[in-house]
Amino acid sequence: KLCEKYKIKPIQFTFEITNRCNCHCEHCGMSANSKTDKPRLSIDELDTISDELEKAGIISYAITGGEPFLEFENMCRFMKKCRGKLDVIKLISNGFWGEKVEWYFNKMEDAGLFDNRFVVPAIQLSIGEQSVPLEYVCNIIEYVSRNYSINQLHIGLIYTWSEKLEPKLEMLYNILVREMEAGDVAAVSAIEASVFSMPWSADDFLEMIQADYAYYYVALYDGKIAGCCGIRDIAGEGEITNVVVDASLRRQKIARTMLEHMLAKAEERGIGAYTLEVRCSNLPAIRLYESLGFLGEGVRPGFYDKPKEDALIMWKR
Repeated sequence: KLCEKYKIKPIQFTFEITNRCNCHCEHCGMSANSKTDKPRLSIDELDTISDELEKAGIISYAITGGEPFLEFENMCRFMKKCRGKLDVIKLISNGFWGEKVEWYFNKMEDAGLFDNRFVVPAIQLSIGEQSVPLEYVCNIIEYVSRNYSINQLHIGLIYTWSEKLEPKLEMLYNILVREMEAGDVAAVSAIEASVFSMPWSADDFLEMIQADYAYYYVALYDGKIAGCCGIRDIAGEGEITNVVVDASLRRQKIARTMLEHMLAKAEERGIGAYTLEVRCSNLPAIRLYESLGFLGEGVRPGFYDKPKEDALIMWKR
C-alpha cells in the first residue's frame, strides 16, 4: 500500500523479528521497540511478510531486533520460505552465538543464506556495552575469514565505545584463539622447535588433542598461527603445558590472550585449580603468570635440561 501511495519501489525491507534481547545496553544502536507488548513476530506474520514483499517486488530484506538470533529457528524458517524469491541482505546480532559458531552457520547455510540472486549477504555484529564475551565475536569473524570468500559473505561491526572493552579491542584485529586442530600441529611443533631446547613433535601434539582429558589452543596473529598452550584435566586440577609464542611475535599480548581464554574455558569445565612449571630464570613468564593469579609454591630441582635448570612450581587456586 505504501509503494502504491508514494509511487516508489524500494529494494530492501528491514524488520524486527523480536524485541527481546539477552543484553541490556544503555546506548543501543539497534534498540528494540519497547512500546509494544508483543515480543516476537508469529510464524503466520512472518509468512505474510514474505508473501507481501514478493508481491510488492521488493528483492531483499534485513532482519534485526532485539536480538534476532534468539528467534533463530523462526529466522531460518523465514529464510527458507524466501529462498529463490527474496535475498537476505543483512542479519544483525550481538554475536552471542559465536560460542557454537559452526553449528549456527551450518543451519543458516541449510536455510539458504548463500542462495541469493542479486546481493552478497552480510552479518553485522554490534559490540561495546553488551555482556557477550568478545571471544564469541572473534570466533564469528575468524570462522567467516576461514570458510567464506568476500564474494560469499560480508561481515561488519558496529562499536559503541566502552571503557571496559577498549583494552581488548586488539583481539578483533590481531589475536584470535581457538581449539587446536590436526592441521595446526606442524606449525605448532615448528614454533616449539624454534623456541625450546626439548620441543614436542607434531605427533605429541596430535596425541594430546585427541585425548579426552586435554584441551589445547592456538593463537592466530593476523591470521597465522603464532603460539599455543594446553591444559590437562587431572582429577579436577588443570596442569598447564606448552605455553609458547613465536619469538618474532613476543610483546604482542599473545600469551596473555591465550591463557585468559584457556583459563576461562577450563573454569567452565569445572576445573578449580591450576598448576604449571617455569624455568626459574624466565622472569617475563613468571611475571605474566603472577599477573594472572599464579603464585610460586615450590621448586623442582634440575627439572629442565639443555641447559640444566630448576623449575618454579606455580599454582592458581
